[in-house]
Amino acid sequence: MGDKDNYLLTLTGFIDLKSSIEDLKKEVNFLRNCVYATKMHKRLAVFKNSLKGKSVALFGTGPSVKCYEPIKDTINFGVNGAIYLKNIEFDYLFVQDYDPQIAPNMLKDIIGYNNSKMSCIKFWGMLDKDNQEISNNYQIPPYLMKEDDFNYRYVVSNKLHEMASDIEFEPFGNMWGTILSALQFILYCNPEHIYIVGNDCSIGNAVNYTKADIDHSYQIYVWKNFVKKHVDFYYPDIKIHVVNPVGLKGIFDDIYQKSFIEKNEFQLHNTIEVKPRYFSYRAIYELIISLLNKKVSEVYIYCGGELCNKMLPVLIASGIEVKCIFDRKAKETRYLINGIDVEDFDKYDFNDNNCNNFVIASQAYSLEVHTLITTKFLNLEKKVNIFSMSEE
Repeated sequence: MGDKDNYLLTLTGFIDLKSSIEDLKKEVNFLRNCVYATKMHKRLAVFKNSLKGKSVALFGTGPSVKCYEPIKDTINFGVNGAIYLKNIEFDYLFVQDYDPQIAPNMLKDIIGYNNSKMSCIKFWGMLDKDNQEISNNYQIPPYLMKEDDFNYRYVVSNKLHEMASDIEFEPFGNMWGTILSALQFILYCNPEHIYIVGNDCSIGNAVNYTKADIDHSYQIYVWKNFVKKHVDFYYPDIKIHVVNPVGLKGIFDDIYQKSFIEKNEFQLHNTIEVKPRYFSYRAIYELIISLLNKKVSEVYIYCGGELCNKMLPVLIASGIEVKCIFDRKAKETRYLINGIDVEDFDKYDFNDNNCNNFVIASQAYSLEVHTLITTKFLNLEKKVNIFSMSEE
C-alpha cells in the first residue's frame, strides 16, 4: 500500500475512535442531566394536571402576534422577549437563553416583570454543556435563577428532538427553542386547549429587536416531525390551535383572525421548510476523504457557524487550505473565526478569484441555501465543484 492508502486507513480508524468518544461524552452528559432533573424537577410535580379543562395561550414574538385578538379566558404563557408585547399579561414566563447584543436589558426586565395580580410564575432553563456555543454565550447566569414559589429552574437535555414524556423525572427535550420547552410544561399541566400565538417560524419579530431578524423556518421541520407525533401519541385529547399561522399552517387546527386577514399578513411571509441536518465527526471526515481522493488542496466555505468551527481543524490537519469563508453575516462571523478571511457572500464577485472548490457547512441546508449557492455560481465563467456532507 502507498502512503495515501496508509493515511486513509489511519484516518478511518481515527474517525471510529473520535465518533465513539463523542457518543460516549453525549451519553455521560445525558445521564448527568437526568440526575439534575430528578432532583430539580421534583418541584414541578405540583403542576401536573393543574390546568385540566382550561385554555392556554402560548406566545412567541413573531410578527403575526401584532394581529392577535385576545381569546377569552386564556391562561397566558410567554417566552423570553414576549414580556415586551403590549396589552398582554402573562401568568407564566419561560426564559432559556438570551443574547445580550440583541436584548441587553431582557433579563433585568424579566426579573422585574409581574402581572396586575402579582402572580406571574417564572421558569429558568439550564442549557446543556454539549452545545458550547449556546451554553457559553447565551446561558442565563445561575445567580439570577431564583427558586421560590414564583421561580422554578429546569434542565434542558443534550439530546435533540426527544420531547420529555414526564418532566417530573426527565430533562426537558432540546427542541431548538424556548417556546417548545414551555409547550412541554403546558402539556404536563394537561389543559383542554392550547393556542399557539406569534410562533411564525419565519423572519422578523414584533418587539423591535434591532438585530433579531433571524430565520426560524428550520423549526417548521421540528414541529411537523417531532412535536406533532409526540402530542398525538401522548396527549390525543389536548386540542392545539395555531392562531394566525405563518410557518405552522396545516399542522394543527388553524385559526385566522380578522385583523390578520385584513393586513394580509399571511401573504407577507413566504416560508420555506428547512430540514435541520445533523453531522457527527464521521460525516466531517468522510467529506475530507472525498476531498483528498479528488486531490483537492484548497477550498472555500459557506458559512461560518458551529459546523464550520468543527470542520476547520480537521481540514487544516489534512493539509487542505481554507482560502476564505463566506457568510451572509460576515461582520458577526469575523468575531468567531480567527486567521481566515471572511467575506460577504452576497457582495463577493467569485469571478475575481480562483474559487474552484466550494464546501457547504450550513447546519440547516434548505432549498433556500441550495438556491442561494447554485444561483451564485450559475453564470460564472468557470466550473465550481460544490461539496457537502452526508446526513446522519
